[in-house]
Amino acid sequence: MGNIAIVVVTYDRLSSLKRLLDCLIKADFDGEEVPLFVSVDKSGNDRTEKFASTFEWPHGPYKAILHPENLGLRRHILSCGDLLDTYEAVIVLEDDLTVRRDFYRYAKACVKTYDGDPAIAGISLYSFRVNYNTRYPFLPVRNGSDVYLMHCAMSWGEVWMRDAWRRFRQWYDTHSEPFGDLAHLPGAIGGWGNNSWLKYHTRYCIEEGKYFVFPYESLSTNNGDPGTHTGGDGTFFQAELALPRKGFVLPPAGDIRVRYDGYFEAEYLAETLGIPADELCVDLSGSKLGRVEARYRLTLASLPYRQLASYALSYRPIEMNILMDSQGDAIHLYDTAIPDVPPAAVSKEDVFAYWYGNSYIHYLRFFGIWGASRMLMKTLFRKFKNRLK
Repeated sequence: MGNIAIVVVTYDRLSSLKRLLDCLIKADFDGEEVPLFVSVDKSGNDRTEKFASTFEWPHGPYKAILHPENLGLRRHILSCGDLLDTYEAVIVLEDDLTVRRDFYRYAKACVKTYDGDPAIAGISLYSFRVNYNTRYPFLPVRNGSDVYLMHCAMSWGEVWMRDAWRRFRQWYDTHSEPFGDLAHLPGAIGGWGNNSWLKYHTRYCIEEGKYFVFPYESLSTNNGDPGTHTGGDGTFFQAELALPRKGFVLPPAGDIRVRYDGYFEAEYLAETLGIPADELCVDLSGSKLGRVEARYRLTLASLPYRQLASYALSYRPIEMNILMDSQGDAIHLYDTAIPDVPPAAVSKEDVFAYWYGNSYIHYLRFFGIWGASRMLMKTLFRKFKNRLK
């Protein structure tokens, strides 16, 4: 599979564009010629257009796509899919990214493995470290390979394949109207602006049961540069980058057991719990309350239903507490068909400490100065009481 192009999407962040292109020049393409496109949306000045027009690409054919009018982010990104009329796959990189030197080798191997699989909507270069619904860490369970599957599209480094992209575009043609909060989608997605193309691709994955292939080790990272949808998040969504590799373990999609839904919740726990998958709602992040209903619910929330099992917060990733049968009183499996006395709720402080310890800096980021101070005082008071026992 050598018919893969790279397209860099940019608007008016010249310094970001230069950083990414410098990174691409230094990447390892194994001596192949790789076509590069820089797609520049129309802005109020022409400095980015001038730079893109004179840029020299040492690894193969190059073309600057200069749009004569401002498309906006959604139309601009979607227009890059037109390159799939010529290429079998396209690596899409927004200008605020950095990629690992072996990103092309990984993308090429993934295309070879997953192209043509109707369950796969795309390939992510980025590996989530944060659940954007809760802003708590996200740790996928390891499965012996280099990838897992998720009902989430990706904008921080992704690969589109021709047939998968065409299926999405057919869906998009009848779902392109603006939408806000939809009950069956994570709340965070509804809050993304209508200029976001990612909300549509992610909605497609969730509604149509399609997956993106995600790496455990990130091949790209977001630098948090200010842009259309952010004033700059600093390092919050940055993913650590590893040393380049020569090969990757990429099993067929049907053999990958570790899968997550659009809420970052594990889809593979039903068998362990002995419950039919279509009757189980896994909601360890608490994002599905009032959105997704099922007879059996696995959650940290205190609910007025019969408990079938209860687990501790002892292991990471969080699903390992169920897989290891770690008995405790933090995570509850309920049968919502049977009312009962609700158990004591696990405290916000305990959940926070599970993820972060007692880091005041993280308290401050999540809860502001007053909330952080209150939580810190509660933590210190609880420690003081425990010492008196």
